[in-house]
Amino acid sequence: MKTSARLLFACLALLLAPLTALAAGPGTPPTYTDEASFLSQIVAGTAVDGDFNDLTLGFTYASPQTGRTVAPYSYDVSTSQGLFLAEGDPVPKDVWLTTTLPNTVITFASLSNNGDPVEAFGGQFFALDASGNFSSQQVTASINGGEYQLTKTPTSIADSFFGWIIGAGPGGTGGISSVSISIGTAPNSYVATNSVTFAVPEPSTYALLGFAVTTGGLCRIRRRLKVAA
Repeated sequence: MKTSARLLFACLALLLAPLTALAAGPGTPPTYTDEASFLSQIVAGTAVDGDFNDLTLGFTYASPQTGRTVAPYSYDVSTSQGLFLAEGDPVPKDVWLTTTLPNTVITFASLSNNGDPVEAFGGQFFALDASGNFSSQQVTASINGGEYQLTKTPTSIADSFFGWIIGAGPGGTGGISSVSISIGTAPNSYVATNSVTFAVPEPSTYALLGFAVTTGGLCRIRRRLKVAA
């Protein structure tokens, strides 16, 4: 193999390595179905809208609920009719935000980090049966109006975590603006959410992409020098 060809393949390998590590790009942003793995990528503490303690248990609320805040983050939450705060069966008791109509969608929109894009978002997303108990059903999350999608069938509430890191910095795609959660078609099932989490990802994500860009530039320079020689 000629030297120039070997150089080209070497440069391609260097470019692809960090991009693979990022698991990013238009079709495959970094996604997490394990909360510990998600949190390992966070640079500092998280902001969690956990038990929605500003709402009253057993009450129905109009949709949308706008301007919810977990400083410095804010968001809107909506469904096709109304929202309901339910108490689950596990011990100790937990509180979940759910819908008033079965088999509808919960949407988180207008996600903002004090006016900036949200780069890391997650939470527990699952299905409830007609009695308000956890139901192991397929859950689908649609990100940014369908730009990305993630499907999972949780086996428990502890197993129901979904998380995403979509950077708005170098190499990012503008962050996370909305997340819609839907469930399977089992009758009289309700989508529910708990522990809605906002965070800032590790800057190493951007460092990897910067390495790829720099490596590409170095390869081009070396090729030009080779031709000149």
